[in-house]
Amino acid sequence: MKPDTGSRSLSIILPYYNERNYISHTLHSLGQQSKHGFQLILVDNASTDGSEEVARTVLADYPDIDVLYFRQPVPGKIHALDLGLSHVATDFVATCDADTLYPDHYAATCLEMLAEPGIVAAMAIGLHTDADSARSRKRIDKILRKSALFRFQCHAGGYAQAFRTSALLDAGGFSSPDWPFVLEDHEVVNRVLRQGRVAYRKDHFCFPSDRRADRRGVSWTWEERMVYRFTPGRLKDWFFYDFLAKRFERRGLVQTKLRERNF
Repeated sequence: MKPDTGSRSLSIILPYYNERNYISHTLHSLGQQSKHGFQLILVDNASTDGSEEVARTVLADYPDIDVLYFRQPVPGKIHALDLGLSHVATDFVATCDADTLYPDHYAATCLEMLAEPGIVAAMAIGLHTDADSARSRKRIDKILRKSALFRFQCHAGGYAQAFRTSALLDAGGFSSPDWPFVLEDHEVVNRVLRQGRVAYRKDHFCFPSDRRADRRGVSWTWEERMVYRFTPGRLKDWFFYDFLAKRFERRGLVQTKLRERNF
């Protein structure tokens, strides 16, 4: 069955930096969506490995997808996302990572979830095994329980987030002058949550890469995770901008740290 290529209401921003060996698989998964009613915004964040050429070659196989290509020379994923957002003209916007695989119903499910009244963001569950495996079913149940119990926080990475565009813009977009650090995906959701509710569903998932051998240099500690989990929603700003910001600053966990590869 040919993909639905109806009116476009979703933009997908895909920032990338030196993803030549991964981006083709991601783009093929997006090209095989059951619904092609989206615009794909690719932002090259100063790659040096020919990633854009790979992307153009792959997307030539999907001429019905509307693709925009941009380059952001300023290092940092958040700058690439901001550039992409400045070209979004649709009601909804999703962010995808260049090393993540998306099931063929991903775009359609984003739109279904965001169409619900009061929903301003739709989060997909990141899986590392087949969706029908016992391990994945257990993870799906865990994330759904956590999202119900801890509603005022984020349970999905930037590879799995979609937003009502107006709510994201009202929240200040992807970047914040108060947050130049890693974990920007969680900080963005913290601001968007002021606009409405975030949704999760058991059939909304994707498959992020687990290629990074050691995440300690680009992530938070167990203690910081626990403080985040049990900080009430009304104090989440304190958690990010007073508590965690000082710790990340001491450890040098700025956004460009993600460009260091140990894989």
